[in-house]
Amino acid sequence: MRIFIAINLSHILREKLGLLTEKLKVELGQKHIRWVKPGGMHLTLKFIGETPSEQVDGIMNTIAEIAKKTNRFEMHVSGLGCLPDCDRPRVISIDLVEPSGELRILHKRLEAELIKVGIKSDRREFHPHLTLGRIRRGTSLIALKSLGQEIRSRDAIDLGVEAVKKFSLIKSELRPSGPVYSVLSSHALENVKI
Repeated sequence: MRIFIAINLSHILREKLGLLTEKLKVELGQKHIRWVKPGGMHLTLKFIGETPSEQVDGIMNTIAEIAKKTNRFEMHVSGLGCLPDCDRPRVISIDLVEPSGELRILHKRLEAELIKVGIKSDRREFHPHLTLGRIRRGTSLIALKSLGQEIRSRDAIDLGVEAVKKFSLIKSELRPSGPVYSVLSSHALENVKI
């Protein structure tokens, strides 16, 4: 099964992201961008990928132990941008800023502990963000640059603060209509009350 670890978003934040996405669809169009449905938006902490079902229990146990050692935290949701950058965008995103450092600690713990159950470490640097849309394959360089300039020129976007009290192991089924997500397990962050 195809799995990943993520922070699911509150209903309120999903509504705000839905309104933002609808506005951007009108302003930037849909010809070159495949917009993500707000119901499927989440902060991916660790993409694991195809995993034998017999390995899933070990992953669940590992992340349950990590959750017990991790403080709750808040993320500031702001700043429209592009990944890898606005010169050649592949993804339209909104940044997540977490000043206490707990999000990075959680990510590092996941990387370090999951190696022990056979999950490879990510080579890319962790960049906390929410994906709003993905640039369609075959989009011309001229269109990419134009989209990047349009996004770069926008006013700052601030969707407020999101409290994080748990994270989940999620199964992803790819379908022609888009991915379907199922929560396999959720794990409460236990050390600090928000």
